[in-house]
Amino acid sequence: MRIAVIGAGLTGVTTAFELSNRGHEVVVFERRSGIAAEGSHALPGVAARGLWLAHAAVGSPTGLPAPVGRGQWLWQWRRRRAAQHPALAQRLAAQEALDTVGAARRATWQAACELTYDRHTGVVAVLRRPADAERARALLDAHGDRLRGARWVDAAALATADPGLAPAVDVQGALHWPAGEAANGRQFAHAVKSAAQGLGARFACQMDVTALAPTGTGGWRVTRQRLADEADSGLASRQPLTALPDEDEDDSLPFDAVVLCSRAAVSRLVPGGRASGAWAAASQATVTVPLRDVQHASEAVGPHGAWMDPLTRVTLHRMGDRVRAAGPWQLGATRGARPDADAVQPLFAALEQAYPGATRTARAQLWLGSTMLPVDGLPVVGPGPQAGLWLHHGLGERAWSWSPATSAAMADLLEGRPADGIDVALLAPERLR
Repeated sequence: MRIAVIGAGLTGVTTAFELSNRGHEVVVFERRSGIAAEGSHALPGVAARGLWLAHAAVGSPTGLPAPVGRGQWLWQWRRRRAAQHPALAQRLAAQEALDTVGAARRATWQAACELTYDRHTGVVAVLRRPADAERARALLDAHGDRLRGARWVDAAALATADPGLAPAVDVQGALHWPAGEAANGRQFAHAVKSAAQGLGARFACQMDVTALAPTGTGGWRVTRQRLADEADSGLASRQPLTALPDEDEDDSLPFDAVVLCSRAAVSRLVPGGRASGAWAAASQATVTVPLRDVQHASEAVGPHGAWMDPLTRVTLHRMGDRVRAAGPWQLGATRGARPDADAVQPLFAALEQAYPGATRTARAQLWLGSTMLPVDGLPVVGPGPQAGLWLHHGLGERAWSWSPATSAAMADLLEGRPADGIDVALLAPERLR
């Protein structure tokens, strides 16, 4: 099939690779000048099977970190209802399945394509309150047979799990995933893009899709406009429609299917796709800093893999010779291109408290990203409202860990096959309409 993929974040890139690997002709349209330039640019990249245990231990029953802030009351009400839904246990199982299948597919891709990107093992989630530590141990007792990769570590033994972690008097202990992973998600996206291109996928950047129209014969026409960078402002402006680079007369052919890998694209291009009470606009600040002594730095300096505080919803994780600190999702649309001091100060404080003196905070790179959060915390994977339209988005900060799994499920559904290892009914778009 000839398939258009709209959006070249982590989700779009992994979708392009999966479809190309199955022999489909894939063209990816991205309005920015490169891939992973918006919501995927500086996301935290942490993966572990059963990560929901850490968030449930501090009182988040959905197993995902709750955003902070006020407003969007309908979404917040629906989120509380989702936490009490009879299907909650199935949704937690779906998160575990996405963790498991995602890790397996990353390993398969790594072996097949020799992907090169910074990645490290070990995830630690510290618990500060005695009640939270007790709840975490109870959850491990209840689910440990199924989630064998997770274990409890007492505060005195935390150095065995993460040698670079400073002693903390207010930590009761931690959940530890020795095989959990931390990675540079943007490097991963570029490595997967190269692999997809080797399979024949084409990436058309600075190309804004403005309309989708059925052909009447089962295909779809994709109307797009090239965006040119203005030298004086750095912003993108619309120019007359231009043919894709390195394409010939087949540029005018329709596509057999279109996969939308961006919630913003769904809102603009799909009838009835505008935001509803099932989605909340949110932003996240991250800080990326180099380790202080790069030449002599080992995994005993800074995080071994990833460190999480589910109570404050701060995550620190290693990326080669750098460390990324990510804060909680803040309800509300992004304002400005950089986070303000109130958003980044807790990230610097967490770095200094957990790994004092390990990083050069004066050379920090700041980022403010935005997303739309689904009310039940699960991504959207499945058919759109019209035949030939497919939706694949809503992964948020789990994009690196889950997108290989959801991309495989998306390709299975598009090909009319059952998804392997994932209950796609829980991810179906209609659940949020």
